[in-house]
Formats: sequence, C-alpha cells, structure tokens
Amino acid sequence: MSVKGKPISFKSRSKGAVDITIRNPQEYTRFLKSGKFQRIHMSSLLSQVFDPAFIFNAIYHNVAKLINRRILTTSPKPLTMNQRVSECHFPLLEKLSQLFFETQKLSIDRYALIPETPLTNMKNYIIGFADGSLNFSTSCIYLVSCDTKSLRSRTSLINTMSKLVDDTKINQTEASIPDKEMHGLWLAASNALKALKTIKETKIPVEAVYLGSDALSQVVGLSRTPQALKPKLRRLYARFNLHLFEIANLTRQKKEDVVLWIQGTSNLADKLGKFDIDKDSVEK
Repeated sequence: MSVKGKPISFKSRSKGAVDITIRNPQEYTRFLKSGKFQRIHMSSLLSQVFDPAFIFNAIYHNVAKLINRRILTTSPKPLTMNQRVSECHFPLLEKLSQLFFETQKLSIDRYALIPETPLTNMKNYIIGFADGSLNFSTSCIYLVSCDTKSLRSRTSLINTMSKLVDDTKINQTEASIPDKEMHGLWLAASNALKALKTIKETKIPVEAVYLGSDALSQVVGLSRTPQALKPKLRRLYARFNLHLFEIANLTRQKKEDVVLWIQGTSNLADKLGKFDIDKDSVEK
C-alpha cells in the first residue's frame, strides 16, 4: 500500500481550470524559473500534500506549512494571492517538490497482521514513539504481529502524527523543547488508544501497548501528580494520564509499564521530528 501517485496541478488563472501539470521535480524547477509561481500556487500545493490517513506524510504536510509560513513572514510586504513569490524562496520550494514526489515512493504491506496464523497463535503489540524538536511534536504508531509457534513476525506502520508549533518567540528557544516532547508523547498515547480500540472492536487480541520516549524528564514526570506540575503542563499531563489508564484497563497492564525510556538512536519518531528545512536534505 502506498500514497497514490499523482502530479502537481496548478491553475494559471485563479478562476480558470487546471492547465499546469507537473510530473517531476525537474518540471517543477522549470516552472519556478519561468517566474509564474504565485502565492495561490503555494496554497494549492498545501492542499495537494494533505492526506487524511496521515500514514506517510503527517510530518511532510507540516514541513509544507512551515515553508509557507517562512515565505509569508519574510516577504517585505503582505503577499496577495496573485503576487509572485520571490526567487530567494525557490530552494525551499524545490525541496518541497522533491518531498512531494519522494513520499509517493513509500509503501507498506496492505495487511498488518501476520498471514496464515490463527488468532489463538498470534500475539499483537502496539508500539508508539514520540519526540519533540524546535518546530515539531511528532509520533508514530506501529503494530507488531507475532506467531507464538515460530519466530515469524510482521511490523507495520499504521499511523503518524505531527504538530507544527505556533510562531512565537518562546517556541524558537531550546527551553520550549520539553513542552513539545510532552505534546509528542500525548499524540502517541492518543493515537495508540484509538488504534487499540479499533483493533479491539474487530475481536483481534492485543497483548500490550508500549510508548517510547527519549526524554527521561517526561517519563519521570508521569510519576508525579499533575497538580504538582506547572499550570501550562497540568492539563496535558492530566489528559495523558487518562489515556494511559484507559490503555492499561483495555490491555490489563500497569499504567506505569506503558511508557518506557529509550535511547535517542532507537526512537523512530526522531527522524520525523528533526527535519531542518534549511539544512537537511530530502534523503533524510
């Protein structure tokens, strides 16, 4: 299963029909150099990268939003929808087009459960990862399906989530990263709970749910009552603990066993949440 392959489609006139079709990054670069790329084309591209399933491109959609924010905030004067975008932004726009087409090459197995295995011989685990960075809070959820009678197993990515932080001065400082890591952990818990409920409704057993974070402060903070935390984190921790209680109740785990500390190199959400639009290449 993969994102449906499609070209980038633009209109040369805002009230006209689609008359510009771009099938690869090279054609996109030529269109930029033609001097016809307007703000309305950026808005159109934002809508085209949106995928409601968010299996592959949750972070990519927020990268597009971040580039759009950069263009709007660094322009010398407010851009109208029909004004052309400055050439100084072309490197970021070219990188965005590469992400658009590279995302379409990603694929996963259509069936998440291990094949040819009865439910009596199957153990399923939901594994979540969370991370936070200067611009993003991210999470990804995997389903690991194992055959208890052999060493066979299958791991499938079932969901990714990302939040682009608000454009404020405090959010551009290193001191704000712990808050974003906590939000990423909440995203992981929320989506792991949704996945757990959906799978339980189909009568497929789930052995346990585990959420991994490389932020030790967040794991330790969960052992404290939300009332003892800062006011701005109190509500988030309270909601997060409610998710953990519900997960533990459905899987018969201890709440304290759901969240685990992991090393940063083992955190699969780390690569999703630390994409620098200026320095990182699309290959990352």
